[in-house]
Amino acid sequence: TSRSSTSPTNSVSAPTSSSSAPVRSSVAHAPRYASDVRAFITHSQMPTIEFEDVTKIYGEDTVALDDVSVTVSEGEFVILLGPSGAGKSTMLRVLNGLTDPTEGSVRIDRTEVTGNRSEVGMVFQEHYLIESKSAFGNALTGALSRNGIVRSMLGLHSEYDKLNALDALGTVGLLDEAGQRAESMSGGQKQRVGIARALVQEPDIVLA
Repeated sequence: TSRSSTSPTNSVSAPTSSSSAPVRSSVAHAPRYASDVRAFITHSQMPTIEFEDVTKIYGEDTVALDDVSVTVSEGEFVILLGPSGAGKSTMLRVLNGLTDPTEGSVRIDRTEVTGNRSEVGMVFQEHYLIESKSAFGNALTGALSRNGIVRSMLGLHSEYDKLNALDALGTVGLLDEAGQRAESMSGGQKQRVGIARALVQEPDIVLA
């Protein structure tokens, strides 16, 4: 999905990433995250994705993808269905540049995918959160491609990224839990933090 780059309009105070205090906001309640995320999808202008004769083989003979060719048109919303081991995760990882195909090519807007791309966000099946950080701090890691590793490690984030992280947490219904550490969150809450992190990245495509 695509995400607007405008700053959030809600008046909020950005907590520090280690804060455990509730976040104060001018909004009466956090928006319902499912409908808000759907709104991002509905109004998206996702670029065209093309898989051409893509094969991925692990080791000597484990075939995860076998000669896959498919085109996802601009703005199209697609769901991959299949049993465990069918290659769904591998297909997403190839699209995100996290793994290279054994054969074939993948293109986004006619540009071949080579390596991890900041315009492609991913909500992982495993949460991959920093357990000692707050939901706010974890959401802020989505700005890594803009902020750089050193500034991110030092907690030096722009006001825009801080507000963007709060806006994303509000979108997934976790604004009031922004200061809560990930280690004390439920699995569902952690999944929503992962979605917020992907939204902070401001990608053209979100894979989940």
